[in-house]
Amino acid sequence: MLIVIPKHLQQRLREIEEREGIPPNDFVASALEVWTITDDEMRKSITLNVMRWKLQSIKRH
Repeated sequence: MLIVIPKHLQQRLREIEEREGIPPNDFVASALEVWTITDDEMRKSITLNVMRWKLQSIKRH
């Protein structure tokens, strides 16, 4: 399988690697692993929580 990652996400992956030392391939594989073991309701909940956490982080800055 070939997956094309948009340039803006590639940049985020490079930043994560620089900051946390996690290679992009490992990060993507880990994210896909988590996403594929959840069901629809879990994914909705994860998405809503991430959005809430991001908004809280924006408000703090």
